[in-house]
Amino acid sequence: MKNDGTVYYPILESKLSEKGIRKGKVQQLLNINYTTFCDKLNGRSDFSVAQAIKIQEAFFLDMTVNELFRPIEEEKK
Repeated sequence: MKNDGTVYYPILESKLSEKGIRKGKVQQLLNINYTTFCDKLNGRSDFSVAQAIKIQEAFFLDMTVNELFRPIEEEKK
């Protein structure tokens, strides 16, 4: 979550929830610790392109990486 309480990647967060995919499962897929994954999800650090593709290919074949990882700033426009 950003300082104002909003999620930086709202589409990713929403789709994980819709599909019942736990954050821990994604964190394990990326082979990073849970805190690091949450920092990435909340915009405190960046997902690498390889990480974004890995998440998309593992869980969201029906979406593009660009759709899935559109940040909050673009959502508001």
